[in-house]
Amino acid sequence: MIRLFRVFIPATVVALLLSEILLVAVCYSVSSLFTLGTDPAFYLFEEGNYWKILVITACIILALYFQDLYTDLRIISRILLAQQVSLAVGCALLMMAFLGYLNPDLLIARWLMVIGSLAVIVVLPLWRIIYWRCFVVTLRSERVLLLGNSSILNEVIVHLLDRPHFGYSVLGYLSEKPRGDVEITVPCGSPIPCLGPISDLRKVCAERKPTRIVVGMAERRNRLPVQELLEIRFSGVIIEDAADTYEMAMRRVSSRSIQPSQLIFSSELGPRPHAIAIQNFYSFVIGIVGLVAFAPFMPR
Repeated sequence: MIRLFRVFIPATVVALLLSEILLVAVCYSVSSLFTLGTDPAFYLFEEGNYWKILVITACIILALYFQDLYTDLRIISRILLAQQVSLAVGCALLMMAFLGYLNPDLLIARWLMVIGSLAVIVVLPLWRIIYWRCFVVTLRSERVLLLGNSSILNEVIVHLLDRPHFGYSVLGYLSEKPRGDVEITVPCGSPIPCLGPISDLRKVCAERKPTRIVVGMAERRNRLPVQELLEIRFSGVIIEDAADTYEMAMRRVSSRSIQPSQLIFSSELGPRPHAIAIQNFYSFVIGIVGLVAFAPFMPR
């Protein structure tokens, strides 16, 4: 898990993003070998056309991002995946055509664009399928033990199991209530196994060897095994509050875990004056640029 700008991003998503940026750029670069009458290196670097390939690569990656293909890595349908990649390529082609309308020097050689785009439509879905099967599904590195039966913990685990690219493999949970009283369940799946009461924490950790413990007890006062958790933490196991896991998995804060004192003493609550000023400035600049760019299309 990688934290970027206070947002937790799965390492599998970052690796996929970087690999697809490289693949798209390579597809268009390699297509220059078969479509140009001149030396590709001369066309790309001596004439300075390499940045055009970077622009179309950025357009394709942004189109994939806006279709949520970096949010949920599951491949529900190969046909749908091919359609989404084709749509991304089509949006990139339209953007390059618009840039070429503004300035003909921004256009890429026609056959380079055609062959490169076809290569992306073929290569990118194949790479997604290989990446999903070989890296996302098989490499689930985090062995997670759950501590408690709270509703927030149930919601978090359902979300994590539905997104295997987070790399969490749930071993089971230790119940703070009598076994069978409350279960952590997964829709359309088998319940998460109960490994015993919380008093068996040391025993279960010795047997199951978890790499992460997520604490989601509904009532912690005089019930949280502080001493055992400290010993386990010093042994190298990560101890994590269910509210933090919720924020990482759901990309938002759990309102049920917020205490009034946190809002009262928070320095982050409310907009900051300098942030509002910056937002007003770039909104004004974007508005002016958009007005100038689309002025030729406006009715007179």
